[in-house]
Amino acid sequence: MPTFAYSARPATGGDITSGEIELRSKDDVLAFLHKQKMIPVSVREKSKQITIQFGTDVSTRDIVIFTRQFATMIN
Repeated sequence: MPTFAYSARPATGGDITSGEIELRSKDDVLAFLHKQKMIPVSVREKSKQITIQFGTDVSTRDIVIFTRQFATMIN
C-alpha cells in the first residue's frame, strides 16, 4: 500500500497538523480525514525510496569495475 503525507486543519479551527498514513488511495485518505473531522489542506503520495547498502569490504572502485564488466556482458 502506498504511503500518503497529509496536512489538515481541525474543523473547529486551530493549527495545521501534518502526518503520514498508509491507505489504498488518495480518496481513502480524504475519507479518513473527514471522519476525524479534519479539513484537508494537502494530500500527496510519498515517493518510494530505495537504498543500496554495500558492505565495508567493497570499494567504490570495485563497484565501478563490476558495473562496466556487467554492461559489457549484457551488450
